[in-house]
Amino acid sequence: MVAAAVFMVAFAVAKANQCSSGGECPDGNKPNNVASMLQTKLQMNALKDEGGEEMAAAQKGAAERGAAVESAAVKDSSSQSSHRSLLQMRKVTFITVTDNFFEKNLGASSLWKQRDTLPHEWLVLTNDNGTGLSQLYAQAQGKALHPLLVFVHPDVMLPDDWYTNFMLKLAQLEAVDPKWAVLGTAGVPLDWTLGSDDALKIASSITDGMSSPTRTDSTAEPTTFTYKTGIDNLPVQSLDEHLLVLRAESPKFDPNLPGFDLYGTDIVMSAREAGLKSYLLNINVKHKTVDAEGKPFNTFEWFHRYHSPEYQKRADSSKAYMLKKWCGSKFLPASVTCIYGPGFDLPLC
Repeated sequence: MVAAAVFMVAFAVAKANQCSSGGECPDGNKPNNVASMLQTKLQMNALKDEGGEEMAAAQKGAAERGAAVESAAVKDSSSQSSHRSLLQMRKVTFITVTDNFFEKNLGASSLWKQRDTLPHEWLVLTNDNGTGLSQLYAQAQGKALHPLLVFVHPDVMLPDDWYTNFMLKLAQLEAVDPKWAVLGTAGVPLDWTLGSDDALKIASSITDGMSSPTRTDSTAEPTTFTYKTGIDNLPVQSLDEHLLVLRAESPKFDPNLPGFDLYGTDIVMSAREAGLKSYLLNINVKHKTVDAEGKPFNTFEWFHRYHSPEYQKRADSSKAYMLKKWCGSKFLPASVTCIYGPGFDLPLC
């Protein structure tokens, strides 16, 4: 879940990723469709790679962060084979837990509606007993048929161009790190610490209904906000749970982690322990934008539940487990005293 209490509004970040990550394109830069945009990028990469020499990774500036992130093209022997290799449909196992939000959100996504004509697998789980989500996800990992696993909440809507954007960003990432462990569409940059720019704590390009004044004002009109802080191939220290992507070879979710929180942080830390890296998947999804009836999501009601004793007790049990598991962990750098998360920070000592 995305906790708006720490989802700070980011007003000034690089717009270079905005069009390709699914947000609105600046005037005059709108592609006819995402598939043609993907093909154009592949053609450019293939031409630059002509002759078989590996193209040097282009540096993508991140003005507000004062850093540069490498974006690599895919090496191939010819432009035609390059196009085929990246445009070929890779099969995905989608895992979700159904609830009353599903029909108007994830269930309204074209990938779900067209599931009978697509090669992907859908594992739609029920959780009538309140089982911890990390346990449910761990069980699903053992059942998934395909090597790409997308764990997505039922209150997420996947735009029509989501799969195409996913394949494009995944190809770029795998040219840099083919053994990536975990991806997510919102997370905290690996180098973010207390004292850094709060507006850059959450790296993302999602459209979210949790950044609204309705959290404190029950009469305010619900609003949504599209993040502009996403950077391609950005290493992260934690990820929000609304959408997580793993490989079949990625670490497993911890079946003993209780509750519905912090498993996005836990799986990233498990990856670090295994010597693997996790990254931002810099594409757009719609998260908590409409409720179970298709109306604008009521953030005020959600925050009322969030601050309830029952909810906080559940979250405290997850935090206590995480602290016992990771406090004093030897694999983290000595300077790390806290893992910062989108919803909950985790002090390690």
